[in-house]
Amino acid sequence: PGLVSSALLQSFPDLVASSDEIEPTYQDISFTGLVSPTWKTVEILYLLVKHAKPENVLDIGTGIGWAAAHMAQALGEKGSLACVDPFTQNARGLGGSNLDIMERLSSNLKRAHLSKLCVIAPAESPAILDDIAPEGGWDLVFFDGWPHDEQPQKDIEGVLSHINAKTILVVNNSRFFDTHIALTDLAKLKTDKGVQQWYFTGFVTRQHLAVFMQGVYQEKGDNKYPKWWDAFNDEVSAVFRNAGE
Repeated sequence: PGLVSSALLQSFPDLVASSDEIEPTYQDISFTGLVSPTWKTVEILYLLVKHAKPENVLDIGTGIGWAAAHMAQALGEKGSLACVDPFTQNARGLGGSNLDIMERLSSNLKRAHLSKLCVIAPAESPAILDDIAPEGGWDLVFFDGWPHDEQPQKDIEGVLSHINAKTILVVNNSRFFDTHIALTDLAKLKTDKGVQQWYFTGFVTRQHLAVFMQGVYQEKGDNKYPKWWDAFNDEVSAVFRNAGE
């Protein structure tokens, strides 16, 4: 894994990597139905938070906290990360129990010394979002929840009520059919008269990571990307080069 992932793995002793030598996914030994993001995905998330400098971050589908830890690691002291996950099996083969998952997440964040930055909301999205949304909306949202049953569409629609002009939406597992449909609809959406539609940048990871930002960066055809984008993209490129790609 990358440098950040290597360090954080010490705080996640129950994670086991898949056999993919280039980009393994991770699974907790007690919850084999919960697939955590690949190391490339979480390294990109870390760099995105590092460069975009969001104060309020939302993680939908936190699981045992692998992605959340990387984003929290890059947050400033005033930052806050809301971890939303119902922690229920829902007949999806997670193994263990919901209380076990909650305990595992709490223990992982505590070992990584990130508990103070994270607020755990063990509830369904999008129903819980109105209750926990910060004033001014979230600056960055990572969607890694259930990718079927039209859930991606519901999650995105719920979040759009709690965003600001520079909110970044990051979606994992965009190759799944329901997720792909939700992202296609998002790309066509205009948020208001003064803002162009959301636009998309993708990263070819094993799980297909999609990043959406609003057209506010494109007013009058200028500055397609925010000022920090080039430095961020350079660091992402370095991560891929270091992996031999």
